[in-house]
Amino acid sequence: AIGPGMGPNTIMAAMFVASCTKGECDFDQAMHSFSLVTTTTFLVGAFILLLSLVNATQFVLLMLPKPLEAAIGVGIGAYQAFIGFQFMQVVRQSDTAFLELEPLGKGGLDFTFSARGEPASGWA
Repeated sequence: AIGPGMGPNTIMAAMFVASCTKGECDFDQAMHSFSLVTTTTFLVGAFILLLSLVNATQFVLLMLPKPLEAAIGVGIGAYQAFIGFQFMQVVRQSDTAFLELEPLGKGGLDFTFSARGEPASGWA
């Protein structure tokens, strides 16, 4: 039921973040992003509602092969796990690679509540 809205919400968040660089936010670009994404969300919602009213959702699900259905579920779960790892600061951006794991032990991850001082890190 909420699945069709998850993608546009992610796009909206990414566009808002992209409109703010180095502490300065471009309000006009943020509002353009907002109007674009809300329009897209409305159109996708109307399309999903139309599919539901004519009971075409079952037909769409029957068209997908079982391995693709499983892959979609795995992809959504991996994406959510990645966002969670970033929120908990288990992975971070790197200068030499796409991203890297936070080091284990002293000064890194030691999985105790008192080890993380930042409340927004997910460990406080």
